[in-house]
Amino acid sequence: MLCSEDNESDTESTDAECTWGGLGAFEYSAKGLTHALVHAPELVKTCGHHGACCTCVGEAGHKEFIKKAALFSRTYASKNVSQDGMLQTVQRQTLWSAVFKMQEQERSPEPSPSEADDTDTSAEEAPARAAPETPALAFSLWTPLSYTDGWSDVVAVRGRPPPSWGATFLSKDVLITRNELITLLRTKLQMRGTWRNVMHLATQLHWQCFGSISLKAPHRPQRKIVGISSLSPGRRDFVRVQGTRTNTMLAAQMIMFIKVTGFDGTAIVIPECLRNPATNTDSVVLAVVRWLSPHPQALLRDSDLKPVCMPPFDINHALWKFTRRVRRRGYFSDNLFRRQLHLFPGSDDNTRRANAENLAFARYDLIQIETIDTFMNCTCVDNDSDTIMETITLPFVVK
Repeated sequence: MLCSEDNESDTESTDAECTWGGLGAFEYSAKGLTHALVHAPELVKTCGHHGACCTCVGEAGHKEFIKKAALFSRTYASKNVSQDGMLQTVQRQTLWSAVFKMQEQERSPEPSPSEADDTDTSAEEAPARAAPETPALAFSLWTPLSYTDGWSDVVAVRGRPPPSWGATFLSKDVLITRNELITLLRTKLQMRGTWRNVMHLATQLHWQCFGSISLKAPHRPQRKIVGISSLSPGRRDFVRVQGTRTNTMLAAQMIMFIKVTGFDGTAIVIPECLRNPATNTDSVVLAVVRWLSPHPQALLRDSDLKPVCMPPFDINHALWKFTRRVRRRGYFSDNLFRRQLHLFPGSDDNTRRANAENLAFARYDLIQIETIDTFMNCTCVDNDSDTIMETITLPFVVK
């Protein structure tokens, strides 16, 4: 806080228009420290933390903006003059808002609808959806994972994968069963929901899993998106996905990435919407995600259709929750599941069962990497792993 003259005769509100007012020193007295506490809640609401934040610009702007507000609200002796002034102010604000909106639209055109939605249907019942047209995207896959080794050697039992094999979770980091992952790909490939197709996908194609990916889109810097990291255990990125659903932007948590090759040697055809580039008919690269939905308490949407958090964090935060299916997943109640209880987080069986019950309604999906838009700065709220707060603008970010 800037202090004033010793005699307090020349303050920021009484000095000349062309000066700042005060001595230009910092006030450490009881008066200054008390005023600093006024800004403490604002720092948390705006920045999301109690870290470093400079308020000198806001302090120096008090004089200018208070006088500007007084100018707009001034009442003249003639009501006509007052009405004209108010109308001019509204028209100026409307004009500049339209200019900013047009500039933003020219800078980033409206995204195409995503092929993913936020319904609570199971993967077996999800209808096929066309993916948006996107420009060419260069990528590199990192952190190879051994989750799909030996899939081509699986022997069918009565025309389907062995129950114990299909109900096996990929790992403690990816709590999705083999049959679930194959079914997600079958849905993306627009194939009929038969066990024969599931066996063909498992045994006739070559599956590879990766923990992270580096993306390089035209006119954009290279980005690394992490689902599983060997260097930063526990890191799992949140991203925005192109498109909207029920007047809300799409968002998801990254789980991992898969590359499936060998289509040219089979009768399985890759839909044109999944080919990258358009001439690639032999392989697909997709991201495994867990969908987010607006939190029930986030009733409003901002200009980007993000679910605005409740006050006082509505200034700079959005509030999400993990999407829940209407029906529980089919591999969480039999003996095969109980044998894999140790994969779920927790220090004892009761905690593991509680965490497993929560994941029994998790909604996973496969999305094209071309639909990944930007990162989201997210954190869990009050140790609640299902409630996610997104900080929209982070201060002191070096680009």
